[in-house]
Amino acid sequence: MTEGRDILYEIHDKVAIITLNLPQVYNSLNNDQYLLLGKLVERANDNNSTLFTLIQSTGKYFSSGANVKDISLDFNVDVNNDLEETKYWLNNFTSRNAYLTHIFYSHKKILVGALNGPCIGLTTGLVALMDIIYSINDEDVFLLAPFANLGLVTEGGIGYTLLSRLGLSYANEALLLSKPIHVKRLLQIGFINKNFQFKSNQVDQFNKSVLKELLNSSINLESESILDIKEIIKSNYLKDLESINSKEIIIGLKKWLKHLPQERFKKIASKNLKHKL
Repeated sequence: MTEGRDILYEIHDKVAIITLNLPQVYNSLNNDQYLLLGKLVERANDNNSTLFTLIQSTGKYFSSGANVKDISLDFNVDVNNDLEETKYWLNNFTSRNAYLTHIFYSHKKILVGALNGPCIGLTTGLVALMDIIYSINDEDVFLLAPFANLGLVTEGGIGYTLLSRLGLSYANEALLLSKPIHVKRLLQIGFINKNFQFKSNQVDQFNKSVLKELLNSSINLESESILDIKEIIKSNYLKDLESINSKEIIIGLKKWLKHLPQERFKKIASKNLKHKL
């Protein structure tokens, strides 16, 4: 886990920019890297000079979610001791998810995602918590919530956010059947605010255009009013989101203690089970 290498942080005018910079592994994140992402979002939240927090990526994927190979190394837990096993999964996975989800939905600034490619798993849940979402003009851009494929339940509050942003039918298809939702449909539904006309090998230009869009769109607007309006909007759904986050954590812990996701992650890592991708 290295800030300045794995995940980058910089301030440009009134935008805090966080860049996932692990293109060689499709911006999949291990436990420590997810925690680093959370700490950087917190840092942006506390910066009094910014209005936007922009999360972007490098390479072909926005994020392929959890690093499966890294997770497979964390299964050497004493399964003969129920207390230690419960403590282990709480510390390493479920509490991390609760922490990240809370950081994202309690963020004071305007949280913006720039989807340069597919987004999978927990990161999809985090993207669904963002205020404004942009995408590159690539038919390969999609969201995937493969929790049923992994023996898990929804994470990152996505059990609430996809329902509210996509509607019941599309949310059921995405969550219950682990079906990808492609950029064309996301645009039609209104999940994505704007699609930029760049190809997958033009990620740098795409990221620069998103930054320019944010700066131009906020000219002559009062920042304090923008942030106050966000809080008013958020008050409509915050209690429901907090409730779903709690349910996801508790039910998710039970899945780990039943060893369902461990076995499926191992099979995927060894290519004995086909990933939903």
